[in-house]
Amino acid sequence: MLRFFAKNMNRTIITHWKANLLILADLILCALMIFIMLQNYSFASYEYRRYFRTEGLAQKYKIFAIEDEAQGDPFNKESPMYEDSLRVKEEIEESNLWTPYYFCGFFLPRSIFVEELPSDFEVQFAIYNQQAPGDTDVGGIEISEHLMYVQNIKVQEGRAFTHDDYAVIGETCAMIMGYDFMPYYDVGDIIVYENRKAEVVGFLEDNAFLEIDELEICNLDRYVILPRLFFLDENDRQADSSVLLLLSGGTLSLKDPRTDVQEEINRITAKYGWYPMQCTPFDGSAYSNTGIVSQKNIALLLFLAIVSGLLCLVALSNILYKRTMKERPTHCTMLLTGIPLWKINLSLIIEMAFWTGIAMIPVIGLSYIEFGRMFISPLYILGFMAMIVMLSMIPIFILNGKANLDVFMRSRNE
Repeated sequence: MLRFFAKNMNRTIITHWKANLLILADLILCALMIFIMLQNYSFASYEYRRYFRTEGLAQKYKIFAIEDEAQGDPFNKESPMYEDSLRVKEEIEESNLWTPYYFCGFFLPRSIFVEELPSDFEVQFAIYNQQAPGDTDVGGIEISEHLMYVQNIKVQEGRAFTHDDYAVIGETCAMIMGYDFMPYYDVGDIIVYENRKAEVVGFLEDNAFLEIDELEICNLDRYVILPRLFFLDENDRQADSSVLLLLSGGTLSLKDPRTDVQEEINRITAKYGWYPMQCTPFDGSAYSNTGIVSQKNIALLLFLAIVSGLLCLVALSNILYKRTMKERPTHCTMLLTGIPLWKINLSLIIEMAFWTGIAMIPVIGLSYIEFGRMFISPLYILGFMAMIVMLSMIPIFILNGKANLDVFMRSRNE
């Protein structure tokens, strides 16, 4: 069978080189079209999920404490209002009207990480909490217990934080690393900083991000995530840290959009004589029209993909049909010599698989030159191309199946 295919392939390439060049060109255009369609669809979907997933921007509120020097600093343990601050925080966290969360950025010295980590590792992605020029420390973010759930931040390998990671302060703190740390660390590795340790329990999925507010996001690929500032001791400012982060910049994700957040917060703080807090909604109105546009863009990409696929299908079918019509005498001769029809058709399938594989080279080269890696799996592109190729070959199989030796002999005699 292989010998038959090799001979047939060699003869086909030489005899029909013009048609084969057209087939290859059509398949390359088909691969590029699918690549661009999938890439743009992926980017559009990413942006759509970023702004219009279930937890919409208009359903979130920032809460800020209004400073009052006369009443002292409620985040200081020495302040008579500190106990009331804890009670306010507890009531906010336990309310069934919203899910509160907060975060805090910091930096860790590069010296505690492996030497293989590139020197520009942090600089390239210093979007949030930027460092001074020349500094190359690794960025970290302390997050509250519900943040990953509310912001749909997913772990690709390992596990997410559990309640115990927040409730128990031990010698070792859990740590989740961004996607770009995966070549340098494994789940279970230990990072030591001064007298504390952090155990890597998971890695975030590629292109994960933290939503700062309605105008800014932070790519997490090169950040480490902690449930608390693990370089603080148990008797240090751990309690102060969580109260401060929630009550002076935390975010409330509403479970009921009809909630009057300011009224509910005022009701809580009034019970303890705690000074007022201001609740500021994220402005989601700026994205309402963009949401409609994004939906239309995704639909348009799908429509263009279908139309482009049909054009490639028609062009490829036409080229294959004309080439097969010229091959009918050869196929009939093969049938007369005892070669079964299924071998002839199989040789055509193998030949088209060969051209399809060759057509992937420009796509892979373009992706690596442009992005440094394949944003779209080659298997997805090959899958779509295989469907177009197989549909294009259906008329050829029908044509070969109707090969009539008697008609062929008479046409040759004429």
